Amino acid sequence: MRHFFRSFGYVFWQTKSIYGVLFGVVVAGGFVVGRAENLPFGDGFYFAMITGLTIGYGDIAPVTAVGRLVAIGLGVVGIIVTGMIVATAVHALRDAVEVTRITEE
Repeated sequence: MRHFFRSFGYVFWQTKSIYGVLFGVVVAGGFVVGRAENLPFGDGFYFAMITGLTIGYGDIAPVTAVGRLVAIGLGVVGIIVTGMIVATAVHALRDAVEVTRITEE
């Protein structure tokens, strides 16, 4: 189990710039939605995070064309981030299984 987390952390660290850019896109999307929908930055950021995490509570919903377009983009970014996290976990699990198999031989 320890090797899994070590490998996960290593791969995550190697791709930190990609995660950083994607998080920046979510923050910028929150800013744009907040401006387009006349919301405070906190509400726009909250909307962006909930949309990016593909939760979508529906308590804040965009009504402008710009807000809706950005919401679609945030959903796509959220799917990309989810895929990256799953790929990182699969890589770490494969490494952990390989190390366990080698040490047992």
